[in-house]
Parts: sequence; C-alpha cells; structure tokens
Amino acid sequence: MFTIFSTLPYHNNLWDTHNDDNDTHQPRDLFLNTVHPSTQGCHILFYRRYFIVHRLDFGFYRLDFGFYRLDFGFYRRSFIFYFFFDNRANLLKVLNR
Repeated sequence: MFTIFSTLPYHNNLWDTHNDDNDTHQPRDLFLNTVHPSTQGCHILFYRRYFIVHRLDFGFYRLDFGFYRLDFGFYRRSFIFYFFFDNRANLLKVLNR
C-alpha cells in the first residue's frame, strides 16, 4: 500500500477541469487528483522502503543524487519529477535544503 504525504491541502474537485482543451473532463490520475499542476509543492509517496517524490513545478529543486525520471507530456503544460530514495534521512536532507 502507498502512504501519501502531501505538502498541499486537498481540494474537493477531483475532476480534470484545469485544462481548457480537455472537453471530456476525465478523472485525474490517482497521484494528481487533488493538486493543480501549476501549484508549487510536492507529493511524497512511501512504498515499502522507497520514497517517490514528484514535483509539480519545474526547477524548484535541484537534486544531484538518487535515481530520477523526468516525465513531460503526461499532462499538457506540466512537468513531473519522480525521485526515489531508499531511506528517510536522504529524503529529509533534500527537502530541508
């Protein structure tokens, strides 16, 4: 099971209404259903001994260690970073920079 920690408050709107080009209003992905893509902040997902941090704004952090994947085009006009950490100390060290 995933444990989700968010630095952002939850919103009541769970539909993908931020994109004016999207007329279907499909439900958002599970990881993004409470966050507007232009909002500064991050979600931290705890899965077993790995930490997955995905940033919703480009260039807010500069992380120089760990495995990462940059996914652009998952949503239009949005950048998503995935960072994997194997222990809590490395995660907190980066977040407290």
